[in-house]
Amino acid sequence: MDRDIPFVSVMILCYNYGHLLKKALDACAAQTFRDFEIVMINNGSTDNTEEVYRQFCRENPEIRTSYVPVYPNQGPCHGWNEGLSHARGEFVLFNDADDWMEPDCLKLLAEKAKETGADRVTGRFQDVLPDNSIGRKRKFMEAGGGITIQTPMLQGVIFKRIIILENKLLFPEHFFLSHDTWFVYNFAIAEKNECHIVDKVIYNYYYNPNAVSRSILLDVDKRVKNAIFPLIDITKEAIEKTDNLKLKNEMEYLTLRVIYSSYLSAYSGDDKKNADNYYDKVREKLKRELPNYLKNPLLWKINNGYDIAGNLACNMIGCLDLINAKSLINIIGKMVKKDAHIIKCFL
Repeated sequence: MDRDIPFVSVMILCYNYGHLLKKALDACAAQTFRDFEIVMINNGSTDNTEEVYRQFCRENPEIRTSYVPVYPNQGPCHGWNEGLSHARGEFVLFNDADDWMEPDCLKLLAEKAKETGADRVTGRFQDVLPDNSIGRKRKFMEAGGGITIQTPMLQGVIFKRIIILENKLLFPEHFFLSHDTWFVYNFAIAEKNECHIVDKVIYNYYYNPNAVSRSILLDVDKRVKNAIFPLIDITKEAIEKTDNLKLKNEMEYLTLRVIYSSYLSAYSGDDKKNADNYYDKVREKLKRELPNYLKNPLLWKINNGYDIAGNLACNMIGCLDLINAKSLINIIGKMVKKDAHIIKCFL
C-alpha cells in the first residue's frame, strides 16, 4: 500500500450545517488513530460552511484534507458520489456534518479491519438530541450471532474502497431516503470478506426532529412514495442479485423491522383511517414484491443474533400482519403514543 494513501477517508457531507460542522471536524482532529484524510463535501451550502472548514484547516495543518464544492445542490446521493471520486483511502467512512465520532472510532474500526481482513467493519452508534441528551443507543447484534449485515445504515461503518470501485457502487441519485440501505445491501452482496463488528458506541448521530426527512416521514403519502416503497424495491432488487439465501433473509428481515416500526408510528397518530390506508398500501406492496416475506425464518426465530426484545417485538407485529389484524396493531400503536420507548425495540 502506498504510504501516501491514508487508511481511512472520512467523508463529511454538509449542506447548510455550518453551525454544526465544527463539532464534526473537531471530532476528526481528536481521533487517536491518525492515518486518515478528510474529504469535505460542500453540498451546495449557502451558509458559512466553507469558512468553518477553512478555519479548521488553518488550525490543524497536519491533517490531510480535500475540499469538494458541489454546486448547485443535487441531493445527498450526488454529493456522496462526488466525494467518493476524491477519496484516496483504503477504507471510507461516511460522516454527516451534524454527526461526530468518538475519539477512538477510527482506531477501533481500523484495528478490527487489520486484524480480520474484513471488507466492512461496523460499530454501534447512538442518537443525540438537540439538547445533547442521549435519545437511545442503537440496538446491535450479538458478536456471535453470525449476522452478515449488522446494520442497514451508514453510521459508524468503514467500507473497503476497492470493493466500491470494482463494483461501481455509486449512490442512486434519484433517492432522497433509503440510499444508505441501498449502499449497504449492495456492498454486502459484493464484498469478498465478511463484515466484523466493534461492539461499542463509537459514533454519534444527531437526531434532528425538524429535519426535512422527518417531515416527510410524518406525511403518509410522502412516506410511502419517498421512503417505504423505494425501500421495498431496493430489497427486492438486492435479493434478486445474490444466491446467498442467508443474506437474502437478512436483507428482507432488516427491511421488515423498518416497515413494522413504521406501522406502529402510523398508528400512534390520531388518524386511524389514514394509518389503515398506509398499512394497506404497504402490505399490498410487500405481498407483490416480496411475496414470501411472512415465511422469512428470521421473523419467527427468537434467537437470531439480534437482541431478544427487538426480535420479540418484530415477531409480534409479524404475527398480527400474518392475519391482517390492523385493529390490534392500532391498539399497540396507541400504547406507543403513551410510551415511545416501545417502538425503540425495533430499531
